[in-house]
Amino acid sequence: MPYHYGPFSRQLYFDINWLRSKGLVKERTYLADRTGLYREFKLTPEGTREVESLIQKPEFKEVYEIVREVRRKYDEMPLEDLVEFTHREFPAYVGKER
Repeated sequence: MPYHYGPFSRQLYFDINWLRSKGLVKERTYLADRTGLYREFKLTPEGTREVESLIQKPEFKEVYEIVREVRRKYDEMPLEDLVEFTHREFPAYVGKER
């Protein structure tokens, strides 16, 4: 849904909080010059083991390939550039408060 700085998913945050509560994801908060406060979520070693187990299953092969393609395309892009790209390409998802 549209939000202050771009697309927002309430369900995604529920899922991330659940993963954090299980010790599979950790969170760090940063302050960027152009975009302000942002949070980074990373797999813990336990989370990495869980993902490595899941991606061996045939039903996750397609999802894994999509994630790999997205990462290949955007992983090296600085956050500020990614935010600007998102605003330019998906303006309907940028809230009016921006």
